[in-house]
Amino acid sequence: MNPPLLHRAQVVSLLLISSLAFALAFGLAYQQDGTRVSEAGQLAWFHFLYAQELKDDMAVIDWSKTTGNLDGLRAFQVKVNSKVVAEGGNRDFLPDAAVDGVAYRFPSSWNYRVTSKKNPQEVKEFILVVDTWPGPLLWGLLFLTGTFLAGFFLALQTKYLKSPSLKITESGPQGGVAVPAAVLASSAPPPEISLPGGEPFLLIDKNYVIQRASPRAAELLGENFESLMNRHLLDLMPDPLFIQAIEKAEEIKLLKPFPRRPHLTAFLKRHTHGCLVLFESPGESKSP
Repeated sequence: MNPPLLHRAQVVSLLLISSLAFALAFGLAYQQDGTRVSEAGQLAWFHFLYAQELKDDMAVIDWSKTTGNLDGLRAFQVKVNSKVVAEGGNRDFLPDAAVDGVAYRFPSSWNYRVTSKKNPQEVKEFILVVDTWPGPLLWGLLFLTGTFLAGFFLALQTKYLKSPSLKITESGPQGGVAVPAAVLASSAPPPEISLPGGEPFLLIDKNYVIQRASPRAAELLGENFESLMNRHLLDLMPDPLFIQAIEKAEEIKLLKPFPRRPHLTAFLKRHTHGCLVLFESPGESKSP
């Protein structure tokens, strides 16, 4: 059975962090959209009262046209003593019942309603319906999805690039058995390598782990000799072409196999335990 991509604890942590991102994005968008609708509604209402005080029908008509051009407007309506005196947009968006103030309507609409009872003989009602796309819900879902995906891929990178518990499979008489790479390396260590002339070298196994190295190679790489053993080749940040050549078991000469050490040249040779990398020191010249 294949191991899960992520442990249960990692999944739970991702869900908790993503939920917090959703709540934060939803809350911020809710507050901002609600404030914007409230300010737009109050401004429209004060302009209507001013237009009505002028006792000029054209002023009310102009107000209706201006209000109808608000960003995201769905509908608005003004009643005086339950009689409609001005309206615009699509009447189907007007709620059947509403309370004064600002109210959120799933998924991205808002109501603004105000009632004036200063004069019992003239009760005025104003309701405004505005859409604030994408709205709090969509903002929350976008942050939730983005946070979860970012955390998921980060966890995968950590697991497969840095975890020492990667598995490889060794076939035996009774079938395939999953064995840790470190166990296989310790059970069948490569022999000591002695090259004529003391050439600097690395012996890299099929898992790109450095099994053998010469002190001179560690010196050329600017690494500590003891810490170089059993390190992953990726820790030295090699050129991608270097990795591809090892994967294809090519016997070639590579210039600048490590971009951070442009003075080095490497010769790749096949070996029973993986790939043997011979380095050409600065000023030296040899053929593979």
